[in-house]
Amino acid sequence: MPVEVNASVSNVAGCLASADGTEQGSRSRSMGPDGPEVQISAVSGGIEVRHDLSHACCLRSKISTEVKAGNVIITESLSGTPCRCMCSSTVTTKVRLGPGAYSLKVVLDDRGQQKTALEQKLDVK
Repeated sequence: MPVEVNASVSNVAGCLASADGTEQGSRSRSMGPDGPEVQISAVSGGIEVRHDLSHACCLRSKISTEVKAGNVIITESLSGTPCRCMCSSTVTTKVRLGPGAYSLKVVLDDRGQQKTALEQKLDVK
């Protein structure tokens, strides 16, 4: 968890974390009955957002977080030239937040195609 309020730290695991973007990981749960694509957990001092996604191989990722006026926007951007295979990755972002009500939005930008993966209200104690 970051030290400063409104700061974030992200971690990428799976295909997007490999040097060439082609490591085959386990399939994500994004379309299956096992659970949601995006999971939110309350952690001490903020939230943890875990996003399991399937995507084309050979892509790179960049994660940015903006906290402003009670809104938290996490943007996961995928870029590069895709290979002809599919793989899975997990993006985990921890955001330190002060107590209060927030509107959380997780946006996936897959090479210019933006999709809202989650939009939810939450209370941080």
